[in-house]
Formats: sequence, C-alpha cells, structure tokens
Amino acid sequence: MIRLFKKNLGTTPGKYITELRLFYAKNMLLETDLSTKEIAFQCGFTSPAYFTKCFKSKYKKPPEQ
Repeated sequence: MIRLFKKNLGTTPGKYITELRLFYAKNMLLETDLSTKEIAFQCGFTSPAYFTKCFKSKYKKPPEQ
C-alpha cells in the first residue's frame, strides 16, 4: 500500500499527513486567535515544540510570525 501511495502521490503517507496538518495549522494561525499550542494539538501534533520544528522546516519561519 505504501508503495502505491508513494507512486501516485510522490510522498509517504506519514509525510502527506504532516503536510495536511501544517496546511490546516497555517490557516488556523491566520484566521483564529488560538495560541500556537492550541493549534498544534488541534492539528494532531504531539507537542508544540515538534509543531514549531515542522512549521519552520516547511515555511522557513516560526508559526508566531
């Protein structure tokens, strides 16, 4: 299943899910007044620190900006 997923979408299921979580988190940061910690947990990240690390890696700036 993982090979078919990667063949069709060009990424692994885990990375795909993380990308979706980051996409929704970015929108929540822009559209709500929730804290970074609340958004991290609502988007399925296990810790705010890991969320910040992933966010910085993808968007080249911390979620607070």
